[in-house]
Amino acid sequence: MNSFARFRLSQALMTMAISLFLTVAVLVSSAGASSSLLYDYPLNGPPDVVEAFNPPPQPWMPGHRGVDLRGQEGENVQAAGDGVVAFAGLVVSRPVISIDHPDGIRTTYEPVDAVVHTGERVHRGQVIGTLLPGHRHDGVTVLHWGARRGKTAYLNPIFLIKTPLIVLKPLSLPRTEFLLLPTPRNTQRALCS
Repeated sequence: MNSFARFRLSQALMTMAISLFLTVAVLVSSAGASSSLLYDYPLNGPPDVVEAFNPPPQPWMPGHRGVDLRGQEGENVQAAGDGVVAFAGLVVSRPVISIDHPDGIRTTYEPVDAVVHTGERVHRGQVIGTLLPGHRHDGVTVLHWGARRGKTAYLNPIFLIKTPLIVLKPLSLPRTEFLLLPTPRNTQRALCS
């Protein structure tokens, strides 16, 4: 086998090894911390998303750091996961609830008339308040649901429930190239990609 063929073979093997490693890492991480077992929607059933997560390119820039879920005024809002209420009160005249979860994620809910208090332990599905109107200027009643890790790492809260499907596309050689592989009889055979 010439040096070019050995080089291409080593590239292909390295690509397969990296792909296998990433696939196993994704499977292990989703099995070890399956968010669908830890979190649920804060409103009954999977609600309509009126405005999707659209984070800013930099933390100080404008963006939509959560999702707006369609709801009804007075509808019960539930804790998305087990945790401790970090805040229940007004932020710039908006009623907000924040819950710190054991995995380091903080979820926020607004505008919600709270029935829980700061420091209170809550469980997934527990009613934490009722939905109020006024978050959007178009008159649609929504729950703004946010999630973050740390001070500025905002997350799409939908991914707390639905683990994103990551599909690795296999690397293929251009159709005009051939890869020479040794066979058991020490001969060469050409495999087209």
